[in-house]
Amino acid sequence: MNPVLAMRLKKDFPALFRPGISCDILDGWEPILRRLCVDLQHEKDLAFTQVKEKYGGLRVYTTWSTKQLEKRLEAAEAESFETCETCGKDGQMRTTRANSGDGWMFVACQGCFDLAVAKGSAEPESEDSDS
Repeated sequence: MNPVLAMRLKKDFPALFRPGISCDILDGWEPILRRLCVDLQHEKDLAFTQVKEKYGGLRVYTTWSTKQLEKRLEAAEAESFETCETCGKDGQMRTTRANSGDGWMFVACQGCFDLAVAKGSAEPESEDSDS
């Protein structure tokens, strides 16, 4: 995440972001994470232990959990599956086999996906089905 966005989140929600916790996501998911922070900021003794992308979705790990808290975290994760992680527009899950031949999943709008293809960090979807 852009360091300025991460700094703002940490400043606005210091109890959730203990020292050393990074935001290992792209800028497009910052609004999702911010809304989650607003929702969780008054939970007693709650802090994030990790904020990252995993299997194409936003993952937020916390110091404690309940079924209700898990539902709130899962709602943010579900929203991330439909939000371009780069720009925040509506997106869809994509798979790439860029560079090393290993694939990974990510969420991108068509514009950001086309840019990734042009940069060589993703393969066109039509070629993926032919391989």
